[in-house]
Amino acid sequence: MIEVIILVSALSIDSFLASFAYSSEGIRIPFRCACLIAGIGVGFLGISLYCADIVNNFLSPMLCRRISCIIFLLMGFHALFEGAIKRFLRHRRNKAMTLSFHNIRLVFDIYLDETKADVDKSKYLSVKEAVYLAIALSLDGLVSGFAFGIQITQPVYVLVVSFSVGLISLIVGFAIGERIGKKYKLDCSWLSGLLFLFLAGTRFLS
Repeated sequence: MIEVIILVSALSIDSFLASFAYSSEGIRIPFRCACLIAGIGVGFLGISLYCADIVNNFLSPMLCRRISCIIFLLMGFHALFEGAIKRFLRHRRNKAMTLSFHNIRLVFDIYLDETKADVDKSKYLSVKEAVYLAIALSLDGLVSGFAFGIQITQPVYVLVVSFSVGLISLIVGFAIGERIGKKYKLDCSWLSGLLFLFLAGTRFLS
């Protein structure tokens, strides 16, 4: 139970920050789009949990724990330095980095700056734009879900909690952004790193 809450909390921080940024920029996120973003996140997570379940049938429990530990460890360090990584990639993107496919380039741009999902600058997130944002926000879930799924037996419970927490984080992030977004900029992606490292520790010690 505790590990499930820690996982979905770590995955929801990016959604919270994205919603906060949207609110700060005056970009509206309709409730149906918030539900869509949370739903797509759960879909990515579900795919990774299903793949992990298949792997469980072929690897020993100890090896599964070690793989899970390594993945969470890498994700933890990535999240701790995500701000610096994004600044570096934005610098490289502006100078020389190009991607051949428009959709991939757009998702990459959204990863670097969530507000880029408002492609038409309408200050209102459409369903199509919400899909792009959801994909960019769900990549961590695709990886961490696999790491977590190696050792769980109730994936449906994880998905239900993930959808609920993800939707709440979007709503709360937007509400807070409306109040303080003009004055403050939040960057707490490092908190996800600490949570992922905690999960890595539980795998290492188990």
